[in-house]
Amino acid sequence: MYVVTKQAAAESATNYNMRTMFQGNHAIRVSLLLFQVTAFLVPWLIVLWLSFENNISGVARYSYLLALFSPLALLIASPSRNFLISTNMFSEAQAVGLRYLLLAVGLILAVIGGGALGMLWLAIAVYLSKVAEFFFDIAIARYIRESKPDKLLMHGGAKLAAIAVGALIAVVTGDLLITLFALAVLFVLFALRRNSFYASLPAAPYTAVKHILPLSLSALIFSVYFNIPRYLLGGDHHEGLLAIFTISSFLLTVLLVVNNAFCQADLHRWSAMLEEGEISPLKRSLWQAVLRGGLLYAALQLFQLPWLSELFWQAHNNLQAQNTFYPTVFHAVLALGFGPLLFSIANYLLITLKQHKVLLSFTLANALCTGGLCLLAYYQSGFIAVLVVTCLSGLVHFTLCYRRFSISLRQAV
Repeated sequence: MYVVTKQAAAESATNYNMRTMFQGNHAIRVSLLLFQVTAFLVPWLIVLWLSFENNISGVARYSYLLALFSPLALLIASPSRNFLISTNMFSEAQAVGLRYLLLAVGLILAVIGGGALGMLWLAIAVYLSKVAEFFFDIAIARYIRESKPDKLLMHGGAKLAAIAVGALIAVVTGDLLITLFALAVLFVLFALRRNSFYASLPAAPYTAVKHILPLSLSALIFSVYFNIPRYLLGGDHHEGLLAIFTISSFLLTVLLVVNNAFCQADLHRWSAMLEEGEISPLKRSLWQAVLRGGLLYAALQLFQLPWLSELFWQAHNNLQAQNTFYPTVFHAVLALGFGPLLFSIANYLLITLKQHKVLLSFTLANALCTGGLCLLAYYQSGFIAVLVVTCLSGLVHFTLCYRRFSISLRQAV
């Protein structure tokens, strides 16, 4: 009787731990989803504002600057969120110190770039607001590693509060520059709170930067890859088409941020499975992530339906009605969205393996080839051909990363 009771108690405890783990992981996913949604909330609100002023040129200028400085901001946000989730190399104070150091370096580049484009202050404001937003990553990584979904959710609430205060400033001032500078300050204060003023550097900062940059460079290059169409349109002064592509891409951005929220919630668990040699459960979980991405892509296609697309464009002042080609761009962005989605999923395969330098080499080679082919396609066949090329490059990237991942797992067994 005692043995049976003891066995039953052990099974009950195991089931309880599994339920607790599932509930905790689910709560972390929900919280991360909140952070991912807020990542595009600010640019989307700004584009909505400019759309309702019928300022299609303003949408294009803001989009072009965002495309230029978002990759830089991702590089400056080192150590990145994924790095901090998957390793424990730096203390929180050291992560803040490294971020401040790189922020100063990036500011110099923003000043040079903004001056060259004739939009100095807007460029600085866009850069600072985007870099400051990534300071939320530091606490996010800690709460994920420590499995504290309640703290993570409260942290998400702090970010929403910062955005709400920024929106109030925008309504009161009606000035985009003031709003962006205010958001930069608010993001740092709300993200770090008292830790805003406590920062240190590792004993060998140069060595630390060399270690963290490969993963951040991969994020930068993915951002460049995602923004190649914007560079072509902005450089060729197609402001109307750039504005329409930007607005259309917000739906694709929703797809990517939702997928990233789920993958980042699982990343720490995937790394632990790999370290403990649980290869079969790891493969199963990763394929579930791919299947989930497929379902998200299918959900995105619902916006191809006339009534949903009409509602979407009504929210953007029906700017697509200014040219008969604009709706074609919108539908192409949605249909070809599986390329960027596969690109994003593929990155997590090599991040799980901690093969950051391999990921960087794959991403860089892909982006260079994609950029060259997109340039050729743009001038030979038009803008839709550019979207086809970026889509196919995402498929190629996924194939390469999955092959590398499979070989590494076979060697680990």
